[in-house]
Amino acid sequence: MVEFGNLPVYLDVLDELDVTNGVAYLDVACGSGMAIREAERRRATVAGIDAAESLTDIARERVPSGDIRVGDMGALPWRDDSFDVVTSFNGIWNVESALQEIHRVLRPSGRFAMSFWGDPQRLDLWKAWVPAIIELSPPAELESSGDLLRISEPGEAERLLRDAGFVPGRRGSTLAQAEFVDAELAARAFCSTGPSWAAANHSGEDVLRARIAELMRPFESPRTGIVRLVNEWAWITARA
Repeated sequence: MVEFGNLPVYLDVLDELDVTNGVAYLDVACGSGMAIREAERRRATVAGIDAAESLTDIARERVPSGDIRVGDMGALPWRDDSFDVVTSFNGIWNVESALQEIHRVLRPSGRFAMSFWGDPQRLDLWKAWVPAIIELSPPAELESSGDLLRISEPGEAERLLRDAGFVPGRRGSTLAQAEFVDAELAARAFCSTGPSWAAANHSGEDVLRARIAELMRPFESPRTGIVRLVNEWAWITARA
């Protein structure tokens, strides 16, 4: 459900990278495969990888023709020069080995883009979800959380790309809106995301879900009860 709220980002980036008929396309940290589905609709030859088998199972159902695998983004199971285009939506933060692997599997002058959190002032998630992660995660997890935010700092994404051998291209941003029928369903959806895993294991999923639901309530419509979150996602393109 969270993934549907990111659809505008997928569409903007696929347009920017000119994903069209015959393009060999890979999505890294593909989740349940919505970006792969959109690329296939454009007649690309598609592939994806994610560490969560439960999500790749959904991706395979969505895109039966895709080469979708469970694995580590730091050790991609494809040969050198396999793809024309690679993307990663909110999946790579400071994982430099992943960027090096993406560079390896891209063909010469291949195109890449990754997205990450945009301006905190334009991210409802900062109020509706992030406080629960901060409050309920183990101390060791919080100590490393700064690494997850660093890529959003000016110039940091460009530095990471250059260090991995890329030529950085254009930066952009996309506003995306996610809606849920109520705060409880929104909390259930966000409990299933990767960053929630440590908090759920440390404090208990029921505790985490209740806290997220509490944070979501100010975003409920007083008339319908629908929770509406508007978030800005930044993205950057590059060439191998």
